[in-house]
Amino acid sequence: MEESHDLVNRVRAWALTAAEERGVRLPEPATDEQIGATEALLGYALHPLLKRLYREVANGGFGPDYWRLMPSERWTMCPRIDVPAGQPRWWPDGVVAVMDVGCGMLSAIDCADPTGGGQVLLMDPNAFDCGEPEAWYADAATLAQWLEGWLDGTSWLVDENPDIEEINWPDRWADAAARLGIVVD
Repeated sequence: MEESHDLVNRVRAWALTAAEERGVRLPEPATDEQIGATEALLGYALHPLLKRLYREVANGGFGPDYWRLMPSERWTMCPRIDVPAGQPRWWPDGVVAVMDVGCGMLSAIDCADPTGGGQVLLMDPNAFDCGEPEAWYADAATLAQWLEGWLDGTSWLVDENPDIEEINWPDRWADAAARLGIVVD
């Protein structure tokens, strides 16, 4: 818990500095009521670190370079949709889109990640529909790692990375087919 407290404090300081450099103010933090209403609409609990970022830093509006986390009100754009048993899904349960990274791509947090780390996913619908496993990538093993990549400049989302060979490019999400309900023969 202390480790995530330090990370949230570092992200807050970094976000405030970045906003000041751009001459803007960060949005106010999300309220418990906003988070609760969003969770009720989604039908699942958000990852604890994600909630802390929104409650303690700002209700979106910060991120690496020109990418920004969405306000919590936009999370419901990918709500839970009940699909008949045996039918594939267009969006995995427990996955919330948190950042538009351009060209239709979305960064998303797996709030149902069995490891509890909140794996960060990238959905790229440019060659495949979002309901196809090939559209899904594992961007970071945990939300904490994703945030550390912002802070240390190693995220692929950071344009000014001094060593392009060091960037952690996303790999295919191995669990995509299973989480979309697609049976692979």
